[in-house]
Amino acid sequence: MDDDGSTQLTKEEFFNGIKETGLELRHKDAEELFEKFDIDKIGFISLDEFLSQIRPPKADSRRAIVEQGFKKLDTTGDGAITVEDICGVYSLTAHPRYMSGEETGDLILNKFFLSFPGVLLT
Repeated sequence: MDDDGSTQLTKEEFFNGIKETGLELRHKDAEELFEKFDIDKIGFISLDEFLSQIRPPKADSRRAIVEQGFKKLDTTGDGAITVEDICGVYSLTAHPRYMSGEETGDLILNKFFLSFPGVLLT
C-alpha cells in the first residue's frame, strides 16, 4: 500500500490499497474513510494515524503496563525514548553474537535501531 516507502499514505496510495484488497467502495466513501484516518488533516495518513484507527482501544490495565514500560525506557524523563535512553538500558553482554565476538556492540545496536521505521542513525 505504501508504494514509495515513506511510512505515509497519499490519497492515491490509500485508494489503490483499497482496490487491491478487493473492497468495493464508492469514491465518496473512500474519501470519507481517508478523512477519518487523516487525523491531523495534512493530506497524508501516517503509520501512527493508521494504526490508531484500526487498533482496538487498550484496556486500562494494558495501558498502565505500557506506560510503566515507557517510563522505564525513558531514562532522561523527557517524554521520548531516544537512542541514548535505549543504550542506557539495553545490555549487550548476554547477546550471543557479542559474546562470540562475531559482532561488535555498535553493530548489534545499529541493527536493533534499524529495525524501527523512521529511526535515523548518524
